[in-house]
Amino acid sequence: MGLHQLEQKSNPVDELDRSYPRWRESFPIPLDDETGRGFLNGLLTTASKEARKTSPSGSSLACEHFLLPVSECLETEITLPVELSMTVNQLPASNRFDLSIHEGRTLLASVGPAYSVVSEKLIKVRVRQQKFICRRKDPSKALSVVASIGGQAVCAVEIPGSVLDLGVVPVGFDSSDESLRWHCVGQSSFTTRVQDLTLLVPEDSQVSSEDCSVIEQALSVFDTRLWHFSGCGRVTCANEDVFSIRLGGAQSFNSPIELKGKLLDYPTRPSALHLS
Repeated sequence: MGLHQLEQKSNPVDELDRSYPRWRESFPIPLDDETGRGFLNGLLTTASKEARKTSPSGSSLACEHFLLPVSECLETEITLPVELSMTVNQLPASNRFDLSIHEGRTLLASVGPAYSVVSEKLIKVRVRQQKFICRRKDPSKALSVVASIGGQAVCAVEIPGSVLDLGVVPVGFDSSDESLRWHCVGQSSFTTRVQDLTLLVPEDSQVSSEDCSVIEQALSVFDTRLWHFSGCGRVTCANEDVFSIRLGGAQSFNSPIELKGKLLDYPTRPSALHLS
């Protein structure tokens, strides 16, 4: 189910019809339309409930990005683990910490107080609330969870995947969602299963596609131009570099190079600069 992201759908067959219309050909037994939909819907819904019971909920620190075209803003949904491990340089004065989420050095949200198991090199913080949504001010800066005592930061951990290079590389969002909260499916060059894609590209980019329908939209978010693509095929975005985006792929693929080191909080081009 994870391939087509059916776990959170109340009617998973509708999503399967949209993302994989030929699913009946792959089903092990022949089904007519009405019987097949009802049977598979019940099967997938039950499987989703059981998977949620056995899945390690809140086991890792992660985030997802969403574009809100009506308000022309970007939100990041952050998932915190039940127990968050953070490295410290010295033994803290207390086991009670105030947790907050920062974008670079800017405070975005307060997580609230938390208690931890403390050692000389590591604290393990018990997090009460696992989901937070932050409206971004500068997506080119990494998000981090900061633990403080008495207003003084003690330690911090960066949230993986929290940087979006808007205005530097193309960033794609699944615009098939009627709720107008579009999920980010990749940046730079990537492949996605979706067939309705809104692409945010740098101002000076040349965008083209021989396979998909192309419409430039009259919106501007974070100094980018918005283009909408429909169909299956390849999209090219060229400025100083050439980026290739494929719509309607069999599987999604967006695996950027992961750099190990310290993210420097200075204005640079490209926006993400690491010392390692």
